[in-house]
Amino acid sequence: MMTVTELARQAEVTPDTVRYYLRLGLLQPQWHPSNRYRLFTEADARRLCFIHRARILGFSLTEIAEILMASVRGDVLCPEACQIVVNGATRNRARLVRLERAQVLLDTALKTWEGIPGSVPDGRAMKALIESIGLDQNH
Repeated sequence: MMTVTELARQAEVTPDTVRYYLRLGLLQPQWHPSNRYRLFTEADARRLCFIHRARILGFSLTEIAEILMASVRGDVLCPEACQIVVNGATRNRARLVRLERAQVLLDTALKTWEGIPGSVPDGRAMKALIESIGLDQNH
């Protein structure tokens, strides 16, 4: 059995992430009878790792909850599962476009600052760089 901190360490997430998933009902710990600490099993650790990996792939917590519920029930959600993957891929593509734009801006700023001897960016330069990103409505 593991505590929140031990579970978080094993899954390479923060304890706050574990607590957030607890509030959402994505994790269902057991309670220690004498001190009321939440205790987690290896199955909970595997579930948390699954959630973490799904988040890395870009799935929303709602989508992850749907996948987990379907898995527990043994449901086959072919059309729904396919749509979840399509939605995740679409979001990831949009995120990649934004990240690529941001990377170009950062690289340009670095080259500009490297070309000015003794140049150290000040707060105004950093603020201007950040404001130049101009995120769209889907930020």
